Amino acid sequence: DIVRAIAEEADIPGHIIGVINIYEKFTFVEVPEDVAERVLSVMHRNTIKGHRINMEPARAK
Repeated sequence: DIVRAIAEEADIPGHIIGVINIYEKFTFVEVPEDVAERVLSVMHRNTIKGHRINMEPARAK
């Protein structure tokens, strides 16, 4: 569901979405740097299975 939602909303091919790490309270989704801004801009106003999306870039480790 996550890949489909991001790919459709950001108009990017699903196969370029990388590793997805799902935790209890948050999820990390890896996308190529050249589409990251587009993904961030379109996903912040969407929902996945009724859950509102709050998306932001991950902080460096």
